[in-house]
Amino acid sequence: MKVFGFTGPRNSGKTTVVEKIAEKLVNEGYRVGYIKHAGREEFIDVAGKDTSRLRDSGAARRVVIAGSESAIFMEPLELTKAYSFFGGFDYVLVEGFRRSYIGPRIVVARKIEDAIGYIDELTVGIVLTGTTQPSGSYKDIPIFSLEDVDKVANLVKTNALNPLPGLNCGKCGFKTCRGLMSAIIRGEASIDHCVTLKALKEVRLKVDDVYVPLNPFVAGLLRNILIAFISSLKGVKSKPNKIEVIVLE
Repeated sequence: MKVFGFTGPRNSGKTTVVEKIAEKLVNEGYRVGYIKHAGREEFIDVAGKDTSRLRDSGAARRVVIAGSESAIFMEPLELTKAYSFFGGFDYVLVEGFRRSYIGPRIVVARKIEDAIGYIDELTVGIVLTGTTQPSGSYKDIPIFSLEDVDKVANLVKTNALNPLPGLNCGKCGFKTCRGLMSAIIRGEASIDHCVTLKALKEVRLKVDDVYVPLNPFVAGLLRNILIAFISSLKGVKSKPNKIEVIVLE
């Protein structure tokens, strides 16, 4: 699963841009997810609906199951934990999260003057929704219009990356995950520098349906303990391909 972000001023057309890119990617056969930051809203649920009434009564989580889709209303999540809902997806498009999203992104604005304050070291493209004829680039960052769906979709596919865990452990040689991501975008590092992501390729710990980041030492320790325990059991291969443990309380 790879992520790509879209940020910019309010009412600049971010959702419209994301909608067009999502449709393009889906038509190409990709499985696409979407995360939006509704930072100015206290609640997402509509007042007066059954689920909001149950929220007011104290129910911390509410699930609604309909014929074609389901909805889960729950406590706020950190962005990195929200990614755990998208196992098996090709791309997750992230709208907003200007400060907490760590990854390549496009700035969406009506005009270049509105975009400048949002451009940073993670910006790989600019979409101007107030014009159909954007001009070239800004500080070597390509500029597109709403009509350039194919070009923007290609930019997303080229630059989207596995999400970094946000631990800021420094084991990659950079002080923060943002520093590593910035270096990746500049071509000075690769996603393989993240030792935590390497550990996740071997061991994944999931608690209450949320993945818990592990450093390589802890991941290796957990892996070795499980293999040693499992291999001592009768009828179990000495080198199993996959081990799954579920603990219910």
